[in-house]
Amino acid sequence: MDAMKITTDTKLVPLLGMPLGHSYSVELQNQIFEREGLNYLRIPIEVQGDAVGEVVAGLRHMNIAGITATKPNKIEIMNYLDEIDPLAGIIGAVNVSVFREGRLTGYNTDGEGFLQSLEEEVDCDLPQTDFFCFGAGGAGRAICTILADRKARSIRITDCVPEVAEHLTHHLSSYYPDTLLETVPFTDKAALGAAVSQSDVVMNVSGAGMYSRLDETPADPAWLHPGQVAFDATYNPEETRFLREAREAGCRTFNGKRMLAYCGMLGYRLLTGKEPPKEEWLKRMDRMEEERRQNRKE
Repeated sequence: MDAMKITTDTKLVPLLGMPLGHSYSVELQNQIFEREGLNYLRIPIEVQGDAVGEVVAGLRHMNIAGITATKPNKIEIMNYLDEIDPLAGIIGAVNVSVFREGRLTGYNTDGEGFLQSLEEEVDCDLPQTDFFCFGAGGAGRAICTILADRKARSIRITDCVPEVAEHLTHHLSSYYPDTLLETVPFTDKAALGAAVSQSDVVMNVSGAGMYSRLDETPADPAWLHPGQVAFDATYNPEETRFLREAREAGCRTFNGKRMLAYCGMLGYRLLTGKEPPKEEWLKRMDRMEEERRQNRKE
């Protein structure tokens, strides 16, 4: 296949984050753009803090389709947008901004990406489903917000920083009074165990179990039982300690890999107005993950 030709008509899609060396989303989406015959180019720009505003101001004068943002810029970029989608406003973070007629409109695809991955795994009637969430940071906010927005029956939240969980619970309660939202103290193991055991879906978005914290899990396996669904936002490693112990307890388990894929596909749709090639996207993502595993072994 001939290399893509970059011209003055090429629509740029910058990714703003710091650091970006670990991310393969730029390469992946550029492959998809080329395969689909779209004259789009995703480019990584390492930036953070006050410099984000200067970069966004400059990008407005370039031929951009929009701007994507990752850590630590999902909150900062909101200061430089013209409009924010209501759901992204409630979440308090933006990861995709679409540029149309000189205006930047911000969206958040993280929560919807999780929901699509959940619906792929299990037939879930949200108004009849009880959720428990370990972690009230960025991913936790997005996931809990989309669940409340879609009328989940209850969401119980904990975090090692109590104020963070309490703030999220109160914040969402003001928008979604029909969903039962409660904070469970992270240090109260009896209350945690009872809340987790009574939940249909248990979610770990705390970061415990990532490569830097492989031996960690937020849950005692005795709290888990057959019939529950366990989700871990971490997908590297593919099975964290939390997921392994949940599987051994009889739970249905899945990681954050599909969530990441669907987040990207939702952004692709927003930026291009076209449907992403789902199977090709997932196939290439799997291939890149396998290449990374092989490189780590070497």
